Amino acid sequence: MMTKTLIALLSMTPLIVIAEQAQDISEISIQIEQGCVLDNGSGVTAFGAINFGELSSLTYGAQATSTPGSGSIGFRCSPNLSYRIELGNGLNGTDSSNRLLLNNVTGETVPYQLFQDPGRAQIWDSTNAVSGNASGLFEWLPIYAAISPQAVTPSTGNYQDSVEVVLIF
Repeated sequence: MMTKTLIALLSMTPLIVIAEQAQDISEISIQIEQGCVLDNGSGVTAFGAINFGELSSLTYGAQATSTPGSGSIGFRCSPNLSYRIELGNGLNGTDSSNRLLLNNVTGETVPYQLFQDPGRAQIWDSTNAVSGNASGLFEWLPIYAAISPQAVTPSTGNYQDSVEVVLIF
């Protein structure tokens, strides 16, 4: 009887070792630095296009207002961080007073302007930038665009430009 009991005790010994635990504390940390990021709300910096629509004449000009995903600028900055957002001249213009939509087929251009306000009185460029203090939340800034009345109707076709967005903090 003694032999059977000893064998049973020996066979149980490894089970006791397996059931033991070792514990330690692992440190996890993150360092948050002040900063900003341009974003369209889904981690991409493509903001979409501001579209004046389909027009048969520019006799009375045209206006467009960006929306999230269609030209508005999305960004997020650290709370209370000062920021400045500038808009470039566009690929087809020489300066902010000469922004041009280009028809790549005909080479014709249509002048346009970008503004900070719905009344389209404050031009938005590298000199006249939008600035503020960040909330720490994701923010959208609309762009107000206008084409002044044109005496001559341009040729049919698609007219485009691209404008650089610069975020300074």
